[in-house]
Amino acid sequence: MNHKYINSKTFEIVDDVFEVDEDIAEAISILNKKGYHTKYCCSGHVKDPRLYESYPLEKVENKNLGYIIDDEKILMPYTSTTLYIMFDKEYNFSNIPVNFIKDGNVIECFIDYYDNDTKKSSKTIDEEIKHANTTLLNWVKSLPKNI
Repeated sequence: MNHKYINSKTFEIVDDVFEVDEDIAEAISILNKKGYHTKYCCSGHVKDPRLYESYPLEKVENKNLGYIIDDEKILMPYTSTTLYIMFDKEYNFSNIPVNFIKDGNVIECFIDYYDNDTKKSSKTIDEEIKHANTTLLNWVKSLPKNI
């Protein structure tokens, strides 16, 4: 099923839109306007500590930290979040934002939920996410147009 969207001011039907996390929306808009086309992104989220990620059992070193659910998978509690942008291709940026890494056509910033085995508060994690998004936006604004 295809979806249509209605502009809340003009009430016109709009096509070719995509949803973006609020904290990263301005950066994504600027990147695309400057010619750095994006495919996927996430602004990072404080995840509910009661939620778990599923991993292949053979890839987990300390199985005591999770719950084995069968012979192939283990559930591990979330330990971090990631702010990332995946581009449509690999761009050769002269620099990337502080605390971000570049891996092919993705730039990302990992935000840990723990500091020396002590769980950070949701407020602290949220502040780190907002800081990373601000850092990203400032970097995006500094980029030249990609002609």
